[in-house]
Amino acid sequence: MSTITISKAQGIGTAPYYTGLDVSGTATAGERVHVHYEIPASGVMSADLNTTAGDNGEWKVKFESEFNAGTDITVIASLTDGAKASLDLTLPD
Repeated sequence: MSTITISKAQGIGTAPYYTGLDVSGTATAGERVHVHYEIPASGVMSADLNTTAGDNGEWKVKFESEFNAGTDITVIASLTDGAKASLDLTLPD
């Protein structure tokens, strides 16, 4: 099974309202990466964004959505062979 990591997830903009979410990580070069987020408190789940890891193995996606400061978010990235990574964050006030 391949390996995938999420190295960074952060809100775009500033409190009290964020205008998106930047997520990045690593996987084997050329791997197709599927990324989505969940907001556990409300049950909201985004659609998958798909990207491909570059020659250096790095990948990134940008979710365009509005988030309130203090929102708890779980980001999940996966590969077609079933490898997964997740990262929990709370958007700062």
